Parts: sequence; C-alpha cells; structure tokens
Amino acid sequence: MDVEVSERDGGTVVTALGTILDAGNAERFKHRLERLVDGGVTHLVLDLSELRFIDSSGLGAIVATLKRIAGGVTLVLNPSASAVNDVFALTRMDRLFRIVDSVDAALVEEIA
Repeated sequence: MDVEVSERDGGTVVTALGTILDAGNAERFKHRLERLVDGGVTHLVLDLSELRFIDSSGLGAIVATLKRIAGGVTLVLNPSASAVNDVFALTRMDRLFRIVDSVDAALVEEIA
C-alpha cells in the first residue's frame, strides 16, 4: 500500500492510498510509518478513509506504530466502511486510538 505524507496545520497526515490493508502490503506500510516515527514525528493523523478491508496484519502494522511513537496516533475512518470499523470495535482497538471521521476533525482535536 502506498501512502502520501503531508504536513497540514501543524500535523503530519499520512493518507493510505488503497482500499485493502492485509498481509500482502502490511509490512511495507508498517516500514513507511516506522521511518516517519524514527524521523521525529510524534503526532500522526493516519487517514484510512479509503480503506474497505483490513486484516490482522494490517491492524498489527497500525498497533506497532502506536507502540513506537512518543505522542499519539489519530485514525481517520470513513463511517460508511462498516467492515473496517467493525474490526476496530471487535478487537477493542477503538479504545486505544482516537478515531474521527475526517482529517479536519483530527487536526482540530490535535491542536486543541
């Protein structure tokens, strides 16, 4: 899975460019996030709004990032992507991450 990284309103926004995060691309995704964290990013907005499927490997890549980062990770999930949202709820990962439905909402909360 490719990602697009941008600085916006004082936050680092990583947009996942794809609809599937699974065993086939999770490792590459995780390494990209690790490089950002190792480069000094402390607050990350991870825009997964295009994501329609995530498996345990994809979830593991996101959790590994949370464990490495000194600050926090906010996830942007599309409310209509019920399969993805269900994975976060069923695994209780929705309690570890701040989850919002837009990058703007994530940045407002990040700044506040």
